[in-house]
Amino acid sequence: MRKMGGKAARMEDRNEWISFVSGIVPGIYYMIDCFTEKGDGIVIQTPVYPPFIDSVLNQKRELLTCPFIRNGDK
Repeated sequence: MRKMGGKAARMEDRNEWISFVSGIVPGIYYMIDCFTEKGDGIVIQTPVYPPFIDSVLNQKRELLTCPFIRNGDK
């Protein structure tokens, strides 16, 4: 996986850049903590799984929503 991903994205990876997380939601919390600061805005497309929204608000980031727009049957 790492070799394929690195080739497709044309990027280097290093073992120290990789962290194990126990699931998607804990991973989102971890990413928010690593790459943003309190007060930063994070855009989430809605509707979305509620824990994704909680991961933003619980870490004191500003939730910015980008709602899906229905266009007829699309």
